[in-house]
Amino acid sequence: MNIKILCVGKIKEKFYRDAISEYSKRLSKYCSLEIVEVNDEKTSENSTENEINIIKDKEGERILKHIKDKDYAIALAIQGKQQDSVAFSKYIENLGITGNSSICFIIGGSLGLSDAVMKRCNDSISFSKMTFPHQLMRVILLEQIKGVYLIMRMYDLIEKKKMGEALTTEEIYHIVNGYTHDEIPDYQMSALLMAIYFKGMDVRERYDLTMAMRDSGDILDLSSIDGVKIDKHSTGGVGDKVTLVLGPIIASIGVPVAKMSGRGLGHTGGTIDKLEAFPGFNGALSEEQFVNQVNNIKIAVTGQSKNLAPADKKLY
Repeated sequence: MNIKILCVGKIKEKFYRDAISEYSKRLSKYCSLEIVEVNDEKTSENSTENEINIIKDKEGERILKHIKDKDYAIALAIQGKQQDSVAFSKYIENLGITGNSSICFIIGGSLGLSDAVMKRCNDSISFSKMTFPHQLMRVILLEQIKGVYLIMRMYDLIEKKKMGEALTTEEIYHIVNGYTHDEIPDYQMSALLMAIYFKGMDVRERYDLTMAMRDSGDILDLSSIDGVKIDKHSTGGVGDKVTLVLGPIIASIGVPVAKMSGRGLGHTGGTIDKLEAFPGFNGALSEEQFVNQVNNIKIAVTGQSKNLAPADKKLY
């Protein structure tokens, strides 16, 4: 699909330009994106209604020169049809289904769009009843367009797994990163997890899923711990007794035990929650404290930070 965004005025602020550049780079994976800026007219707070219409007409003429006959033109206007992210995704998907492969979004200047531009547009939409600076509106529109492709692509990936096909490495990273950053809704992830439950994953898919979850946030580097490090995992949240007994036994024979335990496993609490009942127990060791303790006494037990594998916590 070809997407063009026609804007009145040039972006001067660096933070807006940086945001637009980043979104453009991300969207290049999914569509052909073109952003066209036309010159705006100088305005005054004391402009009369007639002067305002003249300004909008001049800006409108510049806009109309860039709208092609094949373009499905959509004006962003506060009086347009209200859209949320899901409705907007379905709206764009339906345009593609009905053969509209070239979509042109139009964002006016501070005074809005001329009657001539509104007449040429096939439709008008709004993302809020509030008014935003037209520079910010470009960023909001790009975010919504990105969301469209994330949602639409998830439909295809869910169907692919439902048919028993293997997901590629790129697709798995796309899913994990999108869900971690709240770009993929819970209901779509639930549908995908159900498909995975019934159809399974091959060894390569499971490896990719593990790596994608690991790479979703910070990574704890244990290379400065001497020797071969081990960790231990079992079904937690019941008695949490295994770590208390097994960890010290393994450490006593000189094997470094770098143990990371969980919190809040439903109604029972996790291992860290229980250990913190002991006065003085610290379940939030820094990376340096964790590594030094394992090197010194061969065992340390700590909790998972918010930034360490956040996909793991969210999917759990």
